[in-house]
Amino acid sequence: MRRFAPYLILLILMTCAKEDSQGTSAPPPQIVKQYTLSVSAGEGGSVSSTGGTFSQGTQVSITATPNSGYTFNGWSNGSTTNPLTVTVNSNTTITANFILVANTYTLSVSAGDGGSVSSEGGEYDEGTQVTITATPNDGYEFSGWSDGESNATRTIILNSDTSISASFSLISEVSESDYDPVTQTVLLREYEYIPNPSGGAPTRGNSYTEVRRDVTDIEGSNYKLYNLVGLDEYIIIMLDDQNNVIYSEDGEDSFYETVHSSIPQIGSTVFSVPGIPDVTWEYFVSDNQFGPNTPSTASNKTYEYIMNFDNQIQGKDFIAFKHYYQLSNSETFFPASKLVDVKYGDKTRMVMSNLITEIVYKDMSTFTRTMNLEDNLTKDIIIKYETDLYQSQADVLSDLNPDNNGDGGLDASYLTMYGTNAASFLDQINLIGGREYFAVATGENGLINMLVKGEHGRDLWSHEMGHVWQYRWHLEQYKDISPIDGDIWEALFNSGVYVSDYGQTNAGEFFAESFMIYFNPNFNNANANPQVTLPVSVKEQLDIYFPYKANSRDSSSSDSGSTSSDSGSTSSGSTSSTSLTELPSGTFVFNVTAQNSSDYIISVADSNNTQSGNDPILRVKEGDDLSFTVNAPGHPFYLKTVAGVGTGNLIDGVGNNGADQGTVTWSVPIGSAGTYYYQCSLHSGMVGQIIVEP
Repeated sequence: MRRFAPYLILLILMTCAKEDSQGTSAPPPQIVKQYTLSVSAGEGGSVSSTGGTFSQGTQVSITATPNSGYTFNGWSNGSTTNPLTVTVNSNTTITANFILVANTYTLSVSAGDGGSVSSEGGEYDEGTQVTITATPNDGYEFSGWSDGESNATRTIILNSDTSISASFSLISEVSESDYDPVTQTVLLREYEYIPNPSGGAPTRGNSYTEVRRDVTDIEGSNYKLYNLVGLDEYIIIMLDDQNNVIYSEDGEDSFYETVHSSIPQIGSTVFSVPGIPDVTWEYFVSDNQFGPNTPSTASNKTYEYIMNFDNQIQGKDFIAFKHYYQLSNSETFFPASKLVDVKYGDKTRMVMSNLITEIVYKDMSTFTRTMNLEDNLTKDIIIKYETDLYQSQADVLSDLNPDNNGDGGLDASYLTMYGTNAASFLDQINLIGGREYFAVATGENGLINMLVKGEHGRDLWSHEMGHVWQYRWHLEQYKDISPIDGDIWEALFNSGVYVSDYGQTNAGEFFAESFMIYFNPNFNNANANPQVTLPVSVKEQLDIYFPYKANSRDSSSSDSGSTSSDSGSTSSGSTSSTSLTELPSGTFVFNVTAQNSSDYIISVADSNNTQSGNDPILRVKEGDDLSFTVNAPGHPFYLKTVAGVGTGNLIDGVGNNGADQGTVTWSVPIGSAGTYYYQCSLHSGMVGQIIVEP
């Protein structure tokens, strides 16, 4: 190894010297490459630069901008950065992508008074087509849209927020019906009412005024609600198919049945009745009832039924109903006749103080019984009975006369009233099952309902017969038939006179008990238990109605109801039952005098003898000429159609009627057969019958 070292050193030195001798040289020039950048925008937008030629490594910033309704959706190289910086190191092509985005706009649609629109609008995408329709109410017509469009139905293209309204105008035509939907009014017949000078209920006059009143709809029904002007009182009005008011068919010509003190709500009850299909009754109910047509109540509610009501379904009669009864504080059955129902067109309206919870339809049978009312005068009484309760007509008759025609039952009650024509008011008796009894005069018929089988004694029938008379004073069409003045009996009842415990209930029961005692003298006993009596004032009033009974009363009886005359000489009502019946037909001169305030003394002479009597019955014939020579100062002598003090109910065509000194004349017309009266206008006991025969 040591042998080669000098040679190596020499070689190295020679090499270094050669390089140093050559010197330093400049580097060669570098070439920069150029590249192309191409930038484009897809549909829906634009880019900030379309590109160009750039040196390798150049950084170029480009921005993508979407058009309206579009949004940037990224670059073709996959980047979503915007703006995008591109470093150019090669030829590059890049595209900005956009997608369509819909804007949302608000459409607001409204309707003016008198109509409606099919849509109130909402939020919609840009370009959405929306169709809307304007519809006028009854009595109105479409006028146009707020933007000038005149078509009621139109299509709107949403390109911006839009607000539009429909206008309507009243149709100028006048309604030909009672109900005017344009003005929401009803034309009503409102009658005048004449005040009662005695302080009782006013009397409705014959004239009326047509007045147009505002009404409103009742939700859930097709009836109209009339709010009485200035009062919280509401009336339900029914309209027919021609929008005319339906009035009652009971002679009252009323457009309403009751007054509600709050807005009534509609309801209905479905009754399941054996043997017939289910029956549905609709009603309106309100709180705190009041008014002349509304009954008293413990429930403080008014139930006004408006319904299709059938008294007979599939051969079965409607005989009873159940509802709450205040006096017994329980739900109780009552006979169907107690429902005071009135027809309004094809509907029935009636008012109850409580909800009806059950109705009864039963099979009924009918037969006729002939009753003797007066000499040669009979009447056929219809008797209907429930076949579930009675087995035969014989069973019925046995129940009507429980004492086998003795001192009790219907026959005995008739015999007691024999000659008074009192029973002529009775037309029908219904015998049906239940827990209470009730008597009522309905329609043209006097009607007695008995709901308890057996124990119908003479006193009960006389009491119920009194009700048949008493109920007629409530009915305007019977006031000329029945002489009873309800105001008089209200005053007697309120005066505090006593007839019986049951008679203290109300004026109606007071009259019925008085009637019963009057025709059953054995009941007139202040020492009886329970106590019954006939006060003087009550007897005198009944004597006016029943002069035959008054004239035939035995003055020697222990009748505590007898009353002394004004002069104290005789009892009220003559003891004579004289009937001047032997008079030949023709012209008669009656002499009329008076010795006191109890009776007229009337005499007449014919070819045989002179007849006279105290308040006698005068029997004459159609075509007779009657002349009354009156010499009874202080006792005006009137000829009347109905007995009673005062100057009402006068016979037409009577000359000098009411004279107390002078001549009263009457030519009896042909066709006027019936019972008439002569009566002192000042004294109730001075009265008698004039019976005109054909």
